[in-house]
Amino acid sequence: MSKIEVAVSYAEGIAADDSHGYDQPGRMGQDFDCSSLVGRSLVHAGFDYPAGFSPSTREMKKYLEAIGFTWHNGLGGVKRGDILWKSGHTAIAISPSRIVEACINERGGISGGRKGDQTGNEIRTTNINNYNWSGYWRAPAEAEEDMTPEQAQKLDAIYNEVTRKDDPSGRGVKMTTHEHLKWMAGKQAEIADAIAKLGEQLAELTASLEDEQKADSADK
Repeated sequence: MSKIEVAVSYAEGIAADDSHGYDQPGRMGQDFDCSSLVGRSLVHAGFDYPAGFSPSTREMKKYLEAIGFTWHNGLGGVKRGDILWKSGHTAIAISPSRIVEACINERGGISGGRKGDQTGNEIRTTNINNYNWSGYWRAPAEAEEDMTPEQAQKLDAIYNEVTRKDDPSGRGVKMTTHEHLKWMAGKQAEIADAIAKLGEQLAELTASLEDEQKADSADK
């Protein structure tokens, strides 16, 4: 299975699971909005796309093109895995005529609804022609090549570790992805401080040994 197919399959799985609905403020938690469905699907598949936050539709261009996605105007030649875009909305093509998208909450808005999909259409697959798309981004060729089973297993392990919601400190506190990333950053800072202190201690010890050697030489 290729990286882009992993991303598409993930998005389709989210659409089929009614525990996930549409909510812009909750876009990085249980629920999604249109751009976070695209972004989190890419992260799940191992693309070097922001994981701690999900770029909005206005910001997607620079992040997608930075990892090799190319822009195509209109819908000519669109295929499974292409990322469709128009001002204010984005989706993933699952075929030349169908898309998977995070659409709108049960109130017809972008926030304030209940968690999960209350209508079956908050996150859904639908006809590509429901929107007047400006065009689409296509993944680089290497992202369409099949991964080996070992690569896929390694990818799953990395994704599960980075997106885990349990508290790795053992306190048993459920964390959001954002909180987990902050926790990891804090631990990295602690490790860096510990390494710096060890370096200082080693330098002091080395200097002390040199002083002792000099004193021994002087006594002789």
